[in-house]
Amino acid sequence: KVRKDGGPDGRGVGFYFRNVTEILLFGVKGDNFRTLAPARSQVNLIRTQKREHSRKPDEIIPIIESCSPGPFLELFARGDREGWDMWGNQATADYEPTWNTYSNHTTKQASNE
Repeated sequence: KVRKDGGPDGRGVGFYFRNVTEILLFGVKGDNFRTLAPARSQVNLIRTQKREHSRKPDEIIPIIESCSPGPFLELFARGDREGWDMWGNQATADYEPTWNTYSNHTTKQASNE
């Protein structure tokens, strides 16, 4: 995660380290399954601005879709995504950020409530 100015965000939680990384688990199911060619050259670092709490970076979606034929599942999702199964208490089509702090970093717009 990076700040608005592009520097590292050092406000993560942790006793020994200021954890400012997010982990992505990529799994497949089935015998003899091999990832698609783009996955075999994909680096495992994406540097992007923070979004609202728990929201996955928009930049990761096309990467995942190019590495696997699907089906796709997002856990603890915010909003919905065509072609994906979404799971979480905010995984609804009408989800919108309710504050403006990071709304300019996402494809969803904050509501003005």
